[in-house]
Formats: sequence, C-alpha cells, structure tokens
Amino acid sequence: EIVKVEDVQKVAGGVFVHKIKPENNVRIAVGDSVELCVDWANRKRIMANHSATHLLQKALKVVVGDNVSQKGSYVGADGLRFDFANPKALTDEQIGAVEKLVNEYIARDLLVKKMEMPIAEAKAYGAIALFGEKYGDVVRVIDMGGESIELCGGTHCHKTGEIEFFKILREESVAAGIRRITAVTRDVALELAEKYNVDTEDKRPDEIIVELQAKMKEAELAEQERQAKEFEEKKKYEAEEQNRQIDSAIHSVKTERIGDVDFVCGVYEDLSAKNLKPVADRLRNGAKSSVFMLVSKADGKVSVLASLSADLADSGKYNAVDFVRKASEVLGGKGGGGRADLAQAGGVDVQKVDDAVNAVKSMIS
Repeated sequence: EIVKVEDVQKVAGGVFVHKIKPENNVRIAVGDSVELCVDWANRKRIMANHSATHLLQKALKVVVGDNVSQKGSYVGADGLRFDFANPKALTDEQIGAVEKLVNEYIARDLLVKKMEMPIAEAKAYGAIALFGEKYGDVVRVIDMGGESIELCGGTHCHKTGEIEFFKILREESVAAGIRRITAVTRDVALELAEKYNVDTEDKRPDEIIVELQAKMKEAELAEQERQAKEFEEKKKYEAEEQNRQIDSAIHSVKTERIGDVDFVCGVYEDLSAKNLKPVADRLRNGAKSSVFMLVSKADGKVSVLASLSADLADSGKYNAVDFVRKASEVLGGKGGGGRADLAQAGGVDVQKVDDAVNAVKSMIS
C-alpha cells in the first residue's frame, strides 16, 4: 500500500516531519514501519530547476552586475522563479545574454560538488549566503565547477549537463526594485507546450520554447483583456447600483418646517456612508433656506452628514460643522469636521439616532 508524502519540514531539534495524504482507506498508526521511496522522475526535475537557479544567479551577476542579489525563489518540478533586487527591467539583450550564459554552463557539464564545512571556512571558500538567512555552525556548500558557489541545503544535479537546457519565459516586476525571472528546464517545456497547444513534432527544444513563449504571451494578454473587461463591467454595475441607492434615498427624505428653515432629514439602514454626500449634493441643487441631515446606519455603524443650501451657507447663520459635532456627541462619537456648508461625523450608538436628529432640530429652532 502506498501513500503520498505531500510535504517535508525540518522542525526543532533537527527532526524531519513528513506530511502524508492517506488514500483508499490506507491507515498508518504509531509503531508502523514504512519505507520511504523517492519519485525520481519528479526529483530530477526539481534538481534540474534548483541547480538552474544557482547558475541563473551567477549569470545575472556576470551580465547585469554584482549588485544583483537574490530576494526569493520557487523551485518545483514545473519550473522555477527567481526574484532579485534590480532597479530596472532587464533589456532583451540582457535576458538573451543571461540565458545564453546559463546554457553554456550546462553544456560544459560542470561537476556539482556538495560539501559540508564550518561557516567561516565556507565564507573563505567564496560561498554566497542569502541575506537574512540563519545558518548553523556547519553549512552545506554547493560548488558548480567553481562558477557558482553558494550555501544551500537543497537537492541538486550531480553535473550541470543533467539540466539539459534552460529557457527564460518572462522577466517582470513583482515589487519596487524587485524583478522576477520565470524559467523552465528539461522536459517541463514539453509539458507546458502541450498545455498551450504548441506543435512539438520534429522541432528542437529551442524552437518549441520560442513558440511556447508566444502562446503564453497570447494567453497572458487574453487574460489581461478579460480582467479589464470584468473590471469595467464591475465599475458600471457599481455606478448603476450607486445611482439606484441615491434615487431611493432622495425619495425617502422627510421635510419639516422649523421657523423659516426647511429641515430635510433622511435616515437609512442600507445606504453606505460614502453615498451620503452624493445624496446631499442632489438635494442641495436649487434648494433654498434648507438644512439637510442624512444618517447612515449601514454595517452597524452610524455616519451623519449635515449640509446647508447655498443661501443659508452665505448668510452665516448656521454652520454644518456645529450640527454634525452635536449629533456625534449624542451618538457617542468623537466629533467631526468639514466646511460650514457640508460636514460629516461618525457615531457608535445606533439606538440614539432619533435623539441626534432632535438635537440638531433644537439647534435650528
């Protein structure tokens, strides 16, 4: 009976813990004896991609400069990603030169030596360490024919020729000052070619890769176009939904005459706070001698907006900031701010919305 090991992690005390996924009702209990077997087809792909990342870093330092430093990587059976610090994108000429140099290292079939030694000795040997990585007193050094020497605990080829070939699929930005190279080696390219419907019959690996790159770029552009269309449709829907909410909010306000002022009030259960201002702007348009108070109780929060018609704002008799601060005080908030003709504040006590409205009405009267 066989179960698949999904992951292996080194934990405290140097113990390696294997995570397995039992299938077909296979059960493993404490005390059982098991035999660990390596999936060599999968392992060889990982080895090739991992060794290729070391050669890639060396090639980048040669072509781009010693300032290139590794910031992260992914190595799997499906390919590799290599993140590195660089202020700008690589040119097509640089990408081509890096790719060519890595393939030269592969063609030379360099011996890959794996050695353990004290860390001081490793540094004197010229091994590159990852910045921020923690190392013990004894470290493992991977020396690829003297071309690439790095501290590394991962699995690697015995000779660089086992990588067979290396091809960069894309170079892109992943963060400010951080670039990423995605590449493939060995038969992974053939699997990708099959995925993207590339004709591989009677073609050399490099020809397959070129066609694969074109197909992947085409798929990437199609996906970008799909996402852009989806984004525009979402924006259109959100705008239409906002207009529906605003129209509904405008039709549900109540007007009360207080002295020589119209007090226009709307209290909403599901209108978001960000939509209070558009409602106020529509209500204020052409209004005279009016004070507007809008309250949103959406998502368990209270937001209050006060606004004045243009003539009241010009008269200086009332101030919207005073209204919202008073309302916020009643609602347990911390005040608010804005302009004399338009201000907004928050609160926390939903149960006291009526009290806040009455407090503003008292200020007007």
